Amino acid sequence: MAEYDPSKTSGRDVGAKLKAVFNATRKEFLEDVAGVPIANLAVRLQMLQRLCVEADIRGNSAMVARLLEQAAKEVGGLLTNRRELTGKGGGPIEQTGTVPMMTLSEFYEAARKVASEV
Repeated sequence: MAEYDPSKTSGRDVGAKLKAVFNATRKEFLEDVAGVPIANLAVRLQMLQRLCVEADIRGNSAMVARLLEQAAKEVGGLLTNRRELTGKGGGPIEQTGTVPMMTLSEFYEAARKVASEV
């Protein structure tokens, strides 16, 4: 709502004191990532774990596959803004071997281990 934002042209002058309060409150809100539980990796993994178990119980294998993919992205750091496109010293990234696929029971065990460590 632009009418409450003193930086927008609303035809009213709210005064310097209220502008300062507005700006300080906005800054605190935007920087308080710790106050948002889902911003925490452990919280997201626990939620994905619960959803995955529930989907598996209901026999929804498509949903289980999507949740497993989401968990892999979370743990693998794919959902961050930082990307390294080169290896050490700017050279190519060294590729060795292949990554084995996890069974559902191996995933559950790994998720339990991560949850217990957090």
